[in-house]
Amino acid sequence: PMPGVTDKILDILEQYHARATFFVCGWRFKQDCMKDIARRMVTLGCEIGNHTFEHADLSKQNIVEKRYSIEATNKVVFDATGYVMHSLRPPGGHNEWDVNRIARSDDMAVVLWSQSGNVHEFDPEKVAQNVLKQAVNGRELEDGDIVLLHDTKPHMVDAVKILVPKLLDEGYQLVTVWELLNSSKDGFTPGVTYRHR
Repeated sequence: PMPGVTDKILDILEQYHARATFFVCGWRFKQDCMKDIARRMVTLGCEIGNHTFEHADLSKQNIVEKRYSIEATNKVVFDATGYVMHSLRPPGGHNEWDVNRIARSDDMAVVLWSQSGNVHEFDPEKVAQNVLKQAVNGRELEDGDIVLLHDTKPHMVDAVKILVPKLLDEGYQLVTVWELLNSSKDGFTPGVTYRHR
């Protein structure tokens, strides 16, 4: 959570009765305002996912460090909200066998993405355009896509103001990753990596 950004994105989601998944870093929960934002996420029907404790590249950590980073985040989020996370997004999408093994033992899916607003883009209009059609490869948004955005920069509020009504007008339903995974006939399998459903 980022005060002044995440809470404004939650305002937009609430206005349109939409939901999203917020992947959080454990270190941010040292401040009470972060805990308040996370509790509001849960109240609005959003999902909280694990983005590790300190946002380190898991592929460069040993198994003990990986497990600590994931499980310490699970604990601080549960202590703050009572919410049990079932989704893990490795920072940078750096995923490997050990991460999936830890996720499986903690009853979590590993979640990547199929469409992105692009972390390096700062123009809200271009972020929205990237979600609908990727500049890098021309891939267009499809049903079941998992869209990656970052709620750490103020420009993302304006991008979400553009995207949410546009996607709803186009007939998309904005749901959490957990809802997306469980809406298919195969459901959710702990330790499996998902980019799309």
